[in-house]
Amino acid sequence: MDSGKDNRMGFFDRLIRQGAREITSGLAKAATNAIIDELKDNKAPAQSTQVAPATVTYEPEDNAPAGYEGLGDADVDKKLEAVFAKEFPQYEIRKEVSPTTIGGIGKFLDYSYGVYENGIPKLFIMVVYNNTCASRYYRWSKEAAAKAGIPMINFVYAFENKITYIIPRLHQYL
Repeated sequence: MDSGKDNRMGFFDRLIRQGAREITSGLAKAATNAIIDELKDNKAPAQSTQVAPATVTYEPEDNAPAGYEGLGDADVDKKLEAVFAKEFPQYEIRKEVSPTTIGGIGKFLDYSYGVYENGIPKLFIMVVYNNTCASRYYRWSKEAAAKAGIPMINFVYAFENKITYIIPRLHQYL
């Protein structure tokens, strides 16, 4: 096999994996929204009779704190950036931060966001797909942050990531 064909196959493999991630993420979000809508209407979920509507709380995103209206359907990146701007203006936010900036050596996944205070990293955030955490490059990025003593947290694209969840979670680490 020639190396040109290997490169093309690697490209197509990556393209297929990316498409599968997006489809999986969309399906998970649609299923979650369908269940929440049924619970909101005080109906039992179509596939499960074990979850009682009274045990699940639903808080629409339009009940978000002032200044965050209209972000209900936004992706987690837009929500995070809005929260950074409003809740944490004292910090510098960097996108796609390489673990090599904190002394990591090797291959890694970049941190989606780095939160810095006076040029010193305080928190790294990875916005991931459901299966990203199984990747060795992810694990190596997480280990590099731990070795440098910097907390690293995740937000998963497939989850709703409401503003009312994001704000306290970031305050917990900052």
